[in-house]
Amino acid sequence: MAAGGGIREIAGAGLNARFYPQFHAGQLYMLTSLDAPNNRIVAVDPKRPEREHWREVIPESADVLQSFTFIADKLYLSYLKE
Repeated sequence: MAAGGGIREIAGAGLNARFYPQFHAGQLYMLTSLDAPNNRIVAVDPKRPEREHWREVIPESADVLQSFTFIADKLYLSYLKE
């Protein structure tokens, strides 16, 4: 939410991708298939949510990234490996 309580669009409508958001330490982290069929994680500063400001935290790999979570400020990942 933006200051003042309004909802801000982050990813944009009509994108052919999945987004799974999670807030941690004032940042929005998203597991997404956008430009990454096996998924990746990007960090988004809520004050500058435009895509050109997204920061890739975990790049796409050969294995499918299924989920992520933060525990005690550490990022834990779950992959599907064939």
